[in-house]
Amino acid sequence: MPTVYAMIPARGGSRGIPRKNLVDLGGRPLIAHAIEAALTSRSVDRVMVSTEDDEIAEVARRWGAEVPFRRPAELATDTASGNEVSRHWLEWLRAEGLRPWAVLHLQATSPLQTADDVDAVVELLQRVDCDCVASVCPVTEHPSYMYRLVEDQAEPFLSDEALPSHRQRAEPLYRLNGAIFATRLEPAVAAGQFHLHPFAAYVMPVERSIDIDTHQDLALAETVLDHMGVCSARGGG
Repeated sequence: MPTVYAMIPARGGSRGIPRKNLVDLGGRPLIAHAIEAALTSRSVDRVMVSTEDDEIAEVARRWGAEVPFRRPAELATDTASGNEVSRHWLEWLRAEGLRPWAVLHLQATSPLQTADDVDAVVELLQRVDCDCVASVCPVTEHPSYMYRLVEDQAEPFLSDEALPSHRQRAEPLYRLNGAIFATRLEPAVAAGQFHLHPFAAYVMPVERSIDIDTHQDLALAETVLDHMGVCSARGGG
C-alpha cells in the first residue's frame, strides 16, 4: 500500500458555535470523529492535526492524532484561507523530509465521514488518471428550479431553454461537501493546496455530508448519529 498522511485542520476560534471543534457530538468532541475515521481506516499511515490551540492539541493527542507542529496564529484567523493552512502543512512535510505518496485533507466539521469513505477515496485516487479526488454529495435543490429576485420580481435562474420538461429529467448534479480531499503529493506541493482541477469525485450521501456550522447542523448530525446507532463507547473522549 502507498504511504498516505492525513491532516485535519482545527483552529480554536469559530463564529457560529464557540469552540466548535471541541463541542460535544454523540459523547465525543467534534474533532474526534474525523480523527477516528482516519485512524480506523486501512489507508492512512499518519494522522496529524493542524492547530494553534493548546486545548485542541491536547484533545487531538488524547484521541490518537499527532500534533507535531503548531499552526502560526496568523493562519488561525477568520480571514486565513484553507489553501494557506494546507500550504503550511505541505511545507512542513517538505522541511521534515517526509514524502508520502498522497496527502489527505479531512474536515473536522464533517463528523459523519467514515473510515470506509476515507479508504474509498484513497482507492479511487489509485485507480483514476487524476491527481486529486474530492468528496461530493448530490444537490438536493436543483438550480433548474431556482429563481433570482429582480426588483422584487422572481425570474428563473436558468433560461427557459435550459429548463427540463419534467423534474425527473433534470440532470443529476453534485456539490463539494468539503469532507475529504486526497491528492498525490507532488502535484499538491506544486500547487500549494489539496483541491486540484480536474478531480475525480467520490459520492457521499447527503445525510452524511453535514458540515457543522450552526447549532441546527449540530442537532441534525446528532439525530443522524442516533439513527446510525453510533455510540460513544470508544475510549479517549
